[in-house]
Amino acid sequence: MPKPETTTPSAPPLPPRGPKYYRMKVEGLDIKRKPLFYQSLSLFSLKCLLNGVLQNRSQLLRDHLTGTITLGQVSALSWIFLNVQTTPTDSESSSKFLSVSEFSCIVPQLLHSLVDSEAISFEHHGPLLRDLGLLPGCWPLFIIPSPLSLPASVLVIRAARNNDDPLCVNIWRGFLSTLEENASNENDHEEDLPVTHLQLLLLVWGSFSDSVRKELLLKCVAAVNKVAEEKE
Repeated sequence: MPKPETTTPSAPPLPPRGPKYYRMKVEGLDIKRKPLFYQSLSLFSLKCLLNGVLQNRSQLLRDHLTGTITLGQVSALSWIFLNVQTTPTDSESSSKFLSVSEFSCIVPQLLHSLVDSEAISFEHHGPLLRDLGLLPGCWPLFIIPSPLSLPASVLVIRAARNNDDPLCVNIWRGFLSTLEENASNENDHEEDLPVTHLQLLLLVWGSFSDSVRKELLLKCVAAVNKVAEEKE
């Protein structure tokens, strides 16, 4: 005997979403209206990444992060790194950016840890240095000490890993070009070459082969001769 057919009644249609729903949805994504909320959320995320992953005792967990930081994330972190060096002192800025002082502590630690753990891949070191002010083919002689510490970490890691690292060699070439340009333009500076910069450059110099050192010395001699001829 055939079984009687049974049909499941369809669910009633959902009521239309009114303007309140869409207004709440948009407001929930509007960072300008809730700056402190999103700052707190970002700060919490950065602390979790630093304390929960990068400083975790589990080597497997730390290795899982290797090379996973994207170029966009590198640019965002370097932008924050440069813009939170000084905490705003006026009342209006302080009311909008209550977490700036905390960002200025956590972001440098995070970036150093990301570089040391190689979560920022070697391919992203060049863009990171450019974001920090080290443009290709030049060495800005007037970088404030705090941002210089991060480029130093990048260059030291690369120099220790590879002899004649292309990025380190390019930094030296740019450094010599910058000195030549400053000497030719007769720019008067209180300190053409800060000691901290020279220490970093000499540390990188130690990783170069004799052929690269010869190339850089010849470039230095050529720059000296060019400037001397211009002064005559």
